[in-house]
Amino acid sequence: MYLGNESIELTEYLTPKGKPIPVDSQSNDRWFQHIAIAVQSLHRCFSN
Repeated sequence: MYLGNESIELTEYLTPKGKPIPVDSQSNDRWFQHIAIAVQSLHRCFSN
């Protein structure tokens, strides 16, 4: 995925299957899956 000069590569591992994510996961856990991209104009980003 690209946004201007920035890029991020998303990877999905299909095998081997890993352990399920614990129900008590916290945002600082190693397996927490979240990203945020801060922009000044979301509309301008989508128009590109």
